[in-house]
Amino acid sequence: MSGFALEKDFFNKHNAKLIGLSIDSIHAHIAWVNAVNDKTGVLFEFPIIADIDMSVSKLYGMLQPGESETAAVRAVFIIDPIGKVRLVMYYPLNVGRNMEEIKRTLIALQVSDENKVAMPLNWQPGDKVIVPAPKTIEALAERKNSSLEMASYFIGCQKAGVAAVIDPKRDVDTYLEIAKANNMTITHIFETHIHADFLAGSRELAKLTGAEMYLSDEGGPGWEYEFKHHGLKDGDKVQIGNLTMEVIHTPGHTPESISFLLTDNPASKEPVMLFTGDFVFVGDIGRPDLLEKAAGLTGTMDAGAKEMYKSINKFSSLPDYIQVWPGHGAGSACGKALGAVPSTTVGYEKVRNWAFQYDNDEKGFVQYLLADQPEPPKYFAMMKSLNKVDRPLLTEVPTLKKLSAADLKDAMAKGMKVLDARDKVEFAAGFIPGSLNIQEQIYTGCLAQGAYYITSNGEAAIIDPLREVKPYLHRLDKDGVKLKYIFETHFHADFVSGHVDLSKETGAPIVYGPNAACEFDCISAADGQEFKVGNVTIKVLHTPGHTMESTTFLLKDENGKDHCIFSGDTLFLGDVGRPDLAQKAANMTQDQLAGLLYDSLMNKIMPLADDVIVYPAHGAGSACGKNMMAETVDTLGNQKRMNYALNQPNKEAFIKAVTDGLTTPPAYFGLNVAMNKKGYDSFENVLNHGMKALSPDEFELVAESTDALILDTRANNVFYRGFIPQSVNIGLDGDFAPWVGALIVDVKQPILLVTDEGREEEAITRLSRVGFDNVLGHLKGGFQAWLQSGKEADVVDRISAEQFANDVKIGEDKIVDLRKESEYAAEHVDEAYNRPLDYINDWIKDVNPKEHFFIHCAGGYRSMAAASILQARGYRNFTEIAGGFKAISETNVPKTDFVCQSKTMQS
Repeated sequence: MSGFALEKDFFNKHNAKLIGLSIDSIHAHIAWVNAVNDKTGVLFEFPIIADIDMSVSKLYGMLQPGESETAAVRAVFIIDPIGKVRLVMYYPLNVGRNMEEIKRTLIALQVSDENKVAMPLNWQPGDKVIVPAPKTIEALAERKNSSLEMASYFIGCQKAGVAAVIDPKRDVDTYLEIAKANNMTITHIFETHIHADFLAGSRELAKLTGAEMYLSDEGGPGWEYEFKHHGLKDGDKVQIGNLTMEVIHTPGHTPESISFLLTDNPASKEPVMLFTGDFVFVGDIGRPDLLEKAAGLTGTMDAGAKEMYKSINKFSSLPDYIQVWPGHGAGSACGKALGAVPSTTVGYEKVRNWAFQYDNDEKGFVQYLLADQPEPPKYFAMMKSLNKVDRPLLTEVPTLKKLSAADLKDAMAKGMKVLDARDKVEFAAGFIPGSLNIQEQIYTGCLAQGAYYITSNGEAAIIDPLREVKPYLHRLDKDGVKLKYIFETHFHADFVSGHVDLSKETGAPIVYGPNAACEFDCISAADGQEFKVGNVTIKVLHTPGHTMESTTFLLKDENGKDHCIFSGDTLFLGDVGRPDLAQKAANMTQDQLAGLLYDSLMNKIMPLADDVIVYPAHGAGSACGKNMMAETVDTLGNQKRMNYALNQPNKEAFIKAVTDGLTTPPAYFGLNVAMNKKGYDSFENVLNHGMKALSPDEFELVAESTDALILDTRANNVFYRGFIPQSVNIGLDGDFAPWVGALIVDVKQPILLVTDEGREEEAITRLSRVGFDNVLGHLKGGFQAWLQSGKEADVVDRISAEQFANDVKIGEDKIVDLRKESEYAAEHVDEAYNRPLDYINDWIKDVNPKEHFFIHCAGGYRSMAAASILQARGYRNFTEIAGGFKAISETNVPKTDFVCQSKTMQS
């Protein structure tokens, strides 16, 4: 029995009570239990029946046939809550019990009972289960969405004859058939959030039925549906006959996510079901990293994870009996460990779902949630855009025509495209002449930068590659293709391209547009020049304005039809490239460059067909524009419709629009341009040099004998507790590379690294992307080794937002808001000064070291960077506020959106 005692935590966690039984007397029990405890330290905390007369043993059949009635037995009985024996295990007297098998069968029974499923051979917790065949048309409708592993729901009030559909798919015939079969009218349509993995059918269903759409109005700017609907907020209730649907705002997966709590009146006054969308799944929760990884919205991953932590606390407060119906199952990319069963209960998830095992441990929750999330499909960003904008509707499912070879040939002659969706190996082995294999966008969230990999008939091209080239070399080898060209849209300012290293490794030439004066071998192509890559053609469109050599590359299929453009920094989604960066090099003003950009767009880009796909070099978060969309791919037709820059009435208006509100570009931009023009040391040399591990003594010696800057890349909530004096904190888990460039500026600055163990290579790689190649080494064993060596450490004076609210005296205390001007203008603490972190090197000289002040940013990342710089330069009379303005906004500290000019940088 000691084995069971050792597993007490497991059984408690799985709501299983242990009862032991022995046919000895109670006195023998006491002596035996005490002896086991003395010799092994095992304590029995469950009751043990002294079954001296064997009445209980005989009642449950525990005595093995043919054995002495007083001999020890090894039987295990699992009894359910209503007293029914569900499983019996007998072991020979000379064979010990298999504890892992006992635990497995307990979980199997619980999963089976909760979800009405069966387990296949050798089933283990987390494996797929056997779902019974659907017994109703409603259940069948849910199963029909299995190709996306998504679930939509049809619920109705039979008495009133009305129904609602939650998260409908685009082909809506299923719901119309269900409504007709049950003599119901669909009157309400709900969505849990703006979907990224499938095109929702809400508008199609509303068009065909006249039903009203009820959609989230939570989430703030950028998360609004752009078509007519009833807006829902937390706590709102909607009546559907006798059914009441209550809205719960559950952000985390996305900011606008909501769940629906259903009460079936008058059968019950209490809620019975919860439709969670991508909030809580069976065994998992919605991933919060899609906005950052698929859409390029930097900084949203951590913020979303923390929002999710708050949301699951709401879920935990619900009664255990409530049924949970999620939006996805196993196989969906919206989570990483989704269960295969279609539904669950609140109580079951609180016990079995990993996300509910982190009471009072937000940090551990966030770390586990973000770890090992698979790379999301890039189409997610486009799908999310299409689900919130007003788009053409599909009110009937088109009938697909089977084409003969002659039909296909005729269609292609008329300009129709053939898209071959097979993998590259199959494609290379044989394909229809003129068909295209899909291009791949390789997006880097930290830099909000897109590189592009194109293959056709055994040849490849790469556009605007990142600094580290090994991933490209591996991909080329895997696909069995030869790199023919490396295309560069312009001399990049915000990152160092991998063009030079990639050319050396592969022999492929580097191709720029006109006016490109490289200090290495390259092709400066003429406007209109064409390059063949397999069966496709890439045409040079010289589009100066952002820079003088800026070029857009137009990809044409075998028949010469325009397919897509790689627009570099000429055209972004929702914006155009800023025209102020190349003034010195071009010997032109920003207005003159803006006029040149207007001519490029009007003469080269706008005449292209609306169905041409746009692949830009950057997305939201990049400093190369000011109004970029989160999406990373779009059609030119949609950009013609909604991009403000493409809708100006004339050149003068365009110049004013694109130059208005431009902020000062990061100082490191010019240095990156120089590296991209002149070349640089190979990334492998940079990496090898930086990976030199230094003991605390060696690290200290190098720091004291050089002008090296100590860069600590740990999270801000770790850094403030202890760090090497004079260190600067810029966390890896954020917009690391751009902030390094903005704050350190000089790419030749010697750097010593302090990182979390195992993240040294990541830090060196990301530094190299913005040209900071002079890493002298890293602290072996991290900061902990420094402490253990007895060396001096420093701390930052950090307080909680609650303490700040209690201590601050508005109008007397000085408060410095480190956020961007736009963030400050939206809302800020009353009487706070705005001093953006970007310009700390400008305003730090005005700080009065004798005057105490508070500093904060949005969430703590930027304010800790500022705190470290302030202390490194001798300013210590300040207090940093944990959680930033987000945490402050949840206190009673007075806030305003009025901008007093004396509080901004102009002062």
